[in-house]
Amino acid sequence: MPTYKNNTGVTVFWQDAVWAPGETAPSPNYIPESSGLTLVSETPVPKGPIILSEDYTTEPEVNMTVTLPCPEGDKYNLSLLILSEYMDIMLGSGPSLRLTTGTEYRGTLSWGRAPRIVLYSPVEATVRVLMEEVY
Repeated sequence: MPTYKNNTGVTVFWQDAVWAPGETAPSPNYIPESSGLTLVSETPVPKGPIILSEDYTTEPEVNMTVTLPCPEGDKYNLSLLILSEYMDIMLGSGPSLRLTTGTEYRGTLSWGRAPRIVLYSPVEATVRVLMEEVY
């Protein structure tokens, strides 16, 4: 994470962080100079938010389990976009959702409760999966 120092005589607020005058602290993101903070160190470089971005195509009448990578924290954002046909999607052990071509599911989930998704369609169907870190 880049590290910043508050060289001003006032407290600086940026997103969810606070720097008292003279304080040096890391940030999970880059912060613009206009904030009043001075960049002390650029390393380590913060990770990007995308954990997984991939298209999955199901075989007709076969459940496909996608094991999701573990995020740094417990929470992650999940976006599912049906590219062809329709599909039943089960998040973790929850109830299944039916999505049709062009429809999208978006949600913030707990990896402890939904570490995988199960995809099913009676015909060949494709879904785009985007999983992002929640900071």
